[in-house]
Amino acid sequence: MFVLNVVKKSSREVSTNVFKNEIEVRGVVQKLNGNLEVKVKRTRGSDPITELKITVYEEGGIVKTISKPKSNIELLNTEEITITSTDLSSAGLNPNVDVEKVSVIPIFGNKAGIESTNENVQVNKPEIVIQTQLEITNANIMFNDYSTNATVKLMSGDLTGLRFTFTGDTGQTYTFERTSNLPNEGETKTYNFDNSELNFFRKIQSISVKPFHQTTTGEEKISSGLIDIRSMLINGDAEKGTTGGFSPITDVSTDAYSGAYSFKRDGYTTILSNNLIPIDELRNYQLEGWFKSIGTTNSILYFGFAPYDGNKEFISRNTVNPILGTETELYESILEGQNIVKINSCKDASGNIKWISNSLYEHMAFNIKDNYEDLPNRDLSNIDIIGVTDFGSYCEVKFKTSVGKSYPAGTRVREHAWSENYIYCGAGGAIIPNTWTKYPIIASNCNVKGIRAAGSNCGYEVWWKGTKYAKVLMLANYGSGSDTNYKTVFDNIKPTYQ
Repeated sequence: MFVLNVVKKSSREVSTNVFKNEIEVRGVVQKLNGNLEVKVKRTRGSDPITELKITVYEEGGIVKTISKPKSNIELLNTEEITITSTDLSSAGLNPNVDVEKVSVIPIFGNKAGIESTNENVQVNKPEIVIQTQLEITNANIMFNDYSTNATVKLMSGDLTGLRFTFTGDTGQTYTFERTSNLPNEGETKTYNFDNSELNFFRKIQSISVKPFHQTTTGEEKISSGLIDIRSMLINGDAEKGTTGGFSPITDVSTDAYSGAYSFKRDGYTTILSNNLIPIDELRNYQLEGWFKSIGTTNSILYFGFAPYDGNKEFISRNTVNPILGTETELYESILEGQNIVKINSCKDASGNIKWISNSLYEHMAFNIKDNYEDLPNRDLSNIDIIGVTDFGSYCEVKFKTSVGKSYPAGTRVREHAWSENYIYCGAGGAIIPNTWTKYPIIASNCNVKGIRAAGSNCGYEVWWKGTKYAKVLMLANYGSGSDTNYKTVFDNIKPTYQ
């Protein structure tokens, strides 16, 4: 809101009939309803004022004069003259356009007084403040359906609506209006935006709110640096009483660590959370949960994260696990049915063969790029290299079955190794007791941050290259196959970050 400082901007004689009766324009307020409130003070003279000629200078260069009859203003008295929006429209002005200045000339019968001009027009637009920094929900909401709450306070003016603009981490924006339950002057209101409105975003960077009254808008306020935990987990504590939130789940159980319910799984399976967690590589991500064996034999648990790329496609470890120093090209073209593939080189600078062939866990990756920009590379051969032979001018790579790809000579390739598919930071083969037990046992053991450098150990403390999302992952009742005597219940699965 502008603070009005009244300054007498100019005075001049406008007619040969001017005599020394004087007024001063002490203030001009442009109201939200389009009216102009003009305060004038009689500063000199005692002759009766019969009329005020009020000239309005509109933004854009439109200037019009409006005549207002007046019986008189006594010396040193101040009066407020209202020029209605109808008056402005009738004079050819637009009540919704800002006024730059107003001048007034007092008329005394057939004589005119000295003109007074005021350029400090107060445009009475609504103004809001963000009473507290806008917060994206709170720590408890991550167990339930997520939403965003924005709290604002109206400092001055009247409203017909609030316009909220959400900006995501890739620059995309969406705007939503709220035109009901609006705050009065000095009042605070909180507005909720649910999943159906905000599921466009991987991560929310900022929220701005702009007040408006009909076609007049106020000053925009922005809250940035938000911590967005909308998508951490839905129904992570099973308190909806349904299996929603994870799959596949056998059922819900009333044997709960806290609350009324937990999840139950009979027999071995890979369980994933249904929703993806947006990943910011600069933050530390932690994971915890409570588990209990309820079958005839204690169950084995693997617990952690499954990484996904920006297209929400799962990143298996072999797509980001190159064997350094194996970069080369196809010596001759290949067809997918071949089991012998010739490559230009298989040795390092010291003459040692770098390509591995003794574990049946290696692939050939195609169309590789410098600096590992192709990772995750899903353009992989079959996973059964059984031999590598150096023939001097070229090397032969032998597959147990076939290469499974067709490519021309000169195609860039390297060797990749298969390994564990997930980030088991929570538990890696833990035997679960028949009492409720929290995993990881040591909370700091599950602390994932940053992106793994190509060629380094994938480990459980960094995200794999290309990770933009993750799901919570459990290998429940590991190794039990279809034996449903192995049963696990789990509760309060809670990913967090700092």
